[in-house]
Amino acid sequence: MGNCEYGFVVTWSRTDRSYVAICFEFPGLSAFGATAEDALREAQVALELFIENYEENGEPLPEPGTTLAYPGNPQAQTYAELVSPAQLIEIRRLERRLDIDTETECIAAFKCKVEDLSRKAASVFILQLRNKKLLPRAA
Repeated sequence: MGNCEYGFVVTWSRTDRSYVAICFEFPGLSAFGATAEDALREAQVALELFIENYEENGEPLPEPGTTLAYPGNPQAQTYAELVSPAQLIEIRRLERRLDIDTETECIAAFKCKVEDLSRKAASVFILQLRNKKLLPRAA
């Protein structure tokens, strides 16, 4: 199956004390592992099962690459473009609620610190974090 087109986000979960891999194209697809590689391997197995289920039920597969991504440079180029205080508060609130390290997440996704994000990139980051919150753990 052509599932190599789908991407995963792998992060550390302090609550579960393990890595979690998520595929945003398939809501509910997540997998845990002792290492990032284990979580990714388990998520790839889960993805195969999700694809089989979609195909068996005649459902169209989600478009690959429909995860939220930020085109261009996510770093603010001027002071006016910097992430707003309200956005920083929301990112920190989501960090506490999701029990994740948003700095690590931000660096992995955007290659910069949260405080260096542009307002537009910060909005995308907040949406990504909110999507995480909505995803239940795979059984």
